[in-house]
Amino acid sequence: MDLKHWITTCAGGVVVLAALSACSGEPSAAPAPDPATSSSSSPRPALTASPSSEAEPSQPAAAMGEIRSAGLGADARRVTQLFVDFALGIADTPPADTPIDLLLGQRPVATVESDDSRDAWTICPDSGAYAGGCPFSALGVIAEASALRATPDSPDLVCARSDPAPDALRGYDHVAITPVPQGACAAGQWVVDLYVNDVGQVVAVNLTHGEP
Repeated sequence: MDLKHWITTCAGGVVVLAALSACSGEPSAAPAPDPATSSSSSPRPALTASPSSEAEPSQPAAAMGEIRSAGLGADARRVTQLFVDFALGIADTPPADTPIDLLLGQRPVATVESDDSRDAWTICPDSGAYAGGCPFSALGVIAEASALRATPDSPDLVCARSDPAPDALRGYDHVAITPVPQGACAAGQWVVDLYVNDVGQVVAVNLTHGEP
């Protein structure tokens, strides 16, 4: 028998079999959610391997594309990710439980608490000038970068002047964060140095910025 002529009785009426579920009151099963679309993507930028490795770089996320790392251990990578999350506003506080010393050109300028507002990170030395202008913020330069690189050693910036790191910081683990690529002297050359204690807490942050 042709299926389109197959009929059945529902609530005293004659309907086609396709309408039986509507008459019986049994709801049709909802389609299963697609795992590929049901989970929301996080805005957290990915800490990826250096381009010299075989790992593929991550796709752009949040305000910046990626953090490329080279020569960092797992703990240093974790702290770097957490600090960048704080700079981007993804995290409310930096990875620190104690006061953080802020430096410009490796010269101490201010100290902030881990729960201070981001405005407290915008600093200027007592002289009123640094790198041809003021104020500066380590958080600001990170947030404006399209991509970042994190390494154990600070690069040489041809357009920046900096003192050696203070003796009090030389016993800490060190991570240098730079933009990719480094830009023109005044606008795009900088390095943010994180000094990290043995329990993964940032104790000091230095910004060395290029000069005009």
